[in-house]
Amino acid sequence: MTTDTPSGHEAEWQELDQWRKKIDLIDCELTALLGERLDCAEKISALKSVMGAEVLQPEREKEVLHNVLERAGTEEKSRTLANIYRCILEESRLFQHAWKNRAGNTHKD
Repeated sequence: MTTDTPSGHEAEWQELDQWRKKIDLIDCELTALLGERLDCAEKISALKSVMGAEVLQPEREKEVLHNVLERAGTEEKSRTLANIYRCILEESRLFQHAWKNRAGNTHKD
């Protein structure tokens, strides 16, 4: 990474670069974990389909949010994590609907 460093801030730029590298590693881990989460959502969608259950399970989503927020640590992190997890839950629902539609079309052929 090439960054023009203003004179006198070389140490800060190095530290910034270290933190960014740490975030890059965390992003790699998050990507793997979110992919695994989607694999689980696919299995859940299949089970819901067999059971005739709806994709949207509001009580389960409340439980997931509660579990996350319980571990947030601060009010600021809690608000931010709530927003992030609402997005994750929404995308998971969309993923389950897409899987359900694909599975339904596969069985009709």
